[in-house]
Amino acid sequence: MSLSFLEIHHLRNIQHTKIEPVSRLNLIFGKNASGKTSLLEGIYLLGLARSFRSHKAGNYIQEEKPST
Repeated sequence: MSLSFLEIHHLRNIQHTKIEPVSRLNLIFGKNASGKTSLLEGIYLLGLARSFRSHKAGNYIQEEKPST
């Protein structure tokens, strides 16, 4: 399975992001607490419908945020 497009809303510290990875190599980098692991968790959730960090959905979904 390959990922051609990903859009994330309200996952941990990510308010909204879109990525379009390339087919060969993709690097994820940034400062501490910038959302790198949250992005990887979003990809993991998409593939396996569960988190590698927490088994409760309320722990990673931002509550009471207006949808965009």
